[in-house]
Amino acid sequence: MRRRSLLAALPATVALAGCSALSAPDVRAESGTGVVHPADPLQIANGLQPGGNDRVYATVVGDESPNLVTEATDDSLADTLRNDGGDVFHLVMQLRSIPDAPMSLMLTPAGEVRVQGDTLHAEVTVEPRDTGLDDEELGTAEELIYTSVWSLTPALDSLPTNVDLHLTHR
Repeated sequence: MRRRSLLAALPATVALAGCSALSAPDVRAESGTGVVHPADPLQIANGLQPGGNDRVYATVVGDESPNLVTEATDDSLADTLRNDGGDVFHLVMQLRSIPDAPMSLMLTPAGEVRVQGDTLHAEVTVEPRDTGLDDEELGTAEELIYTSVWSLTPALDSLPTNVDLHLTHR
């Protein structure tokens, strides 16, 4: 009888042991860059569309993601998306605003970034952006988009398919 009890308990023990092996590693932000730009032309392929209804866009992509780069993509964003050269993946975020009240969207310093299941959770700060808007192109645009790309480490075997941003406004 003891042998049957032991054999019956074995699958539960194996399942519990597998849970710890399947947990996601600690994810950290290594570096990031951001730029404010007119909504048109697109800086990120399939990102926020000019005149669209979405205010925020976020996606997770692997290292070497040139498919997101357009002809208009800022060099600093493009360089990061083309090849970071490390054990990383990328979080791409965009925020829509207007020239009279430009905003930025950045990972919160010392904020939590974690992967749970198929979702990346990130703490993000939204704040007014008051520098660099003396550019005539930005001042005459109907709408602005702030695009930031963050390199996160370590690279994951399976990237999250969802992004959950916890927004804090300043």
